[in-house]
Order: sequence, then C-alpha cells, then structure tokens
Amino acid sequence: MTTKNTNKENIISDGSFIADKAFGEAMTLASQQAEDKRDWRRYRHDPTNRDVAQPNWAVSIGGKNLFPEKEMIGVSGRAGKGKSQFSIQLFGSLAFNVPLLDITPLRKPRQTLFVDGEQSEFDTAFRLNAMFRTLGIQEFSSFPNNVEYLRLRSEPDNAKKKEITMEAIADLKPDLIFIDPLTDLIYDIEDKNEGVQLVNILLSKIDELNANLFAVVHQNEGGDSLKLRENVGSELMRKCRQLISVDAKNGGFEATATKGIPFSYQWRLTPSGSFTNDMSIAEQFIENEKQQKAQVFTKVIESRKGSKFDSKKQLAGYIGIQINSIDESKNKAYLKRAEELGVVSLSHDGHKYLLRVIENNGGEGNAANERG
Repeated sequence: MTTKNTNKENIISDGSFIADKAFGEAMTLASQQAEDKRDWRRYRHDPTNRDVAQPNWAVSIGGKNLFPEKEMIGVSGRAGKGKSQFSIQLFGSLAFNVPLLDITPLRKPRQTLFVDGEQSEFDTAFRLNAMFRTLGIQEFSSFPNNVEYLRLRSEPDNAKKKEITMEAIADLKPDLIFIDPLTDLIYDIEDKNEGVQLVNILLSKIDELNANLFAVVHQNEGGDSLKLRENVGSELMRKCRQLISVDAKNGGFEATATKGIPFSYQWRLTPSGSFTNDMSIAEQFIENEKQQKAQVFTKVIESRKGSKFDSKKQLAGYIGIQINSIDESKNKAYLKRAEELGVVSLSHDGHKYLLRVIENNGGEGNAANERG
C-alpha cells in the first residue's frame, strides 16, 4: 500500500515538473517574442555621438574629391559608350594605388573585387591592356594578391552569378567592389522586389565593410537618356550617392555626374592602345585604334591555341560576338564589327567568320568545325 502511495506521489511530482518546464519554456518564448517586437530599438541613432569620422574619399578627379566609402556609385550609359572603360580606369588607379590621367587615388583599398558579367575574353584583355599601358605596367601582368577579377560570362544562370558574387564578397570582405553590369545579378528583371532586395543587400554589405561599390547599369536607348534599364536600375538611381553618365564625345568618351558632386572626365584610346586625356588629336588615330584592336584580338586568340569549344555559340562568345538567333540583320552587324577589326570581309557569314578567325589565328578551325 505504501509503495502505491509513493508511486502516486512520484507521478504527481513528475507531472508538476513537466508542467513547470512547459510553463518556463512558454514564458521564455513570450519574452523572446516581446524582445523581437522591440528589435527596432537597436536601430536608434544616438545624437550625443558627434565624433563620427567623415568618410574617406576614393579618388580625386580634376581636383574634386569623389565617391565616399560606404556608398554605392552608379555608372550608366548606352551600349558601347565607354562605361566599362571608365570603370576599368577607376579600378586600375585604385587597385594599383597610382594616378591614371586625371584620376588620383585618395585611399589604398585593403581588398579589391571586380565582377565582370558580360565581357568576352578579348574585350576584357583589350581594356586591361589599355589600363596596364597607361599605368606603365607590362601587358598581361598578374594582379596583386589583394585584387580579384572574376569573369562570369561563361555562367548562363544569373542566380548563380549572384551566388558567386555574394560568396566572393563574404570570403574576401573587399572594401572596393565593381559589378559590371548589376543587372546580371538579377534572375527576373521584371521582378521589382528582386531589384530592390539586391540593392538593399549590397548597401548593407558596403556599410558593414566600409567599402566603395561601383555598379554599372545600361541606360535605355532613346527617350529619357537618364532613365536606367530595368527595376534594379531605377532602384540604383534612387539610392546611389553619385550617378555617373558616360557617353561618346569628340572621338572619345566623357563621364559626367548626373547626380551628386558635379565633375567631367574625358579620355580616348591612343594608337598604341593606352588611355589618354589629350582630346586634341582624337581624329587622327581612329583607324590606328581599329588596327590595335585587331592586334589584341589576334593575341587573345593565339593565347588559346589548342583550346576546344563545345559549339559555335560558345566560340562566338569567347571572341566577343553574341549569336542569339539566325537573323540576317544581326549577322550583318556582327560582320561589320569583324570587318572593322580587319580580319574578314562581308562576303563571309557569321559562322564561317568564326571558323576562319580560328583557322588563321588559333589553329582550331577543323576542331571547331567538327564540333559544330
């Protein structure tokens, strides 16, 4: 009988313990939920903290200090009007911490990341070589250990490009970031929320890293020349500290501020393939520029001797020509560019042009032809 009473007491005791534990957990959860509701308090600004240091400026252009850290800078312009050339010049001056034409670096980045989403290997080499020559650095030089240049054109999935970019930012913790173009990190360009979220995430990251971020976005063709493409472009336009518009001018290019501190910066390519701000001789070397492009084009092709390409489209992408469809008008545009480079005549169609370039310069004509 005593045993039964003891068991009953144990059962009652255990039940009370379980009830107390459940009550305690419920109270803890309620406390956490109440704390979550007060989460806004941690974003309060303390007005007594007046020792906030002025942000460091990234560069001086024409004597004007520009681009403070912890800010996003938009670089805009129509296709082929110099956006990437301007970005490469900023990148070179800051990454190597030396003046380039009228650009003077005002701080030395701890770690630099350049994410290139659309340029071919030829176009990338051409712009980097122009930067190296202008800086007096040997062509095809390697980057310093604190500089990473990612070329993501071979990755067809924009969601994957975004993932790679965010992983690189998380691993490297760069304080200088270039993304060209920003729209390549958007999976659905019609999704307004995705564009807003991307800009907000990047703003949060650069605030955390005390970083400068230069984001390249295309301008709409025709109509409002200041309107940027896609929803992410509109969001960038609203939230960037400075918006730069780049356009062709006087046989060269000009970058001007359409939002933020006003400035003007002009440049063009020389016959030797470097950048110059001497616009007085612009007209005399347009033809030489074409020859220079053809020479670099040949160098890039020759550097890939023995390479295999899975398809003509892949090969086309490698040398900077996009074949989206069998379209006669598009093929004519591609061929016009090829003719300007001085490597083929208009008598060749798009595919024969690609094969001929490889046959003449890379030794892969037969392999490319067999692989189709």
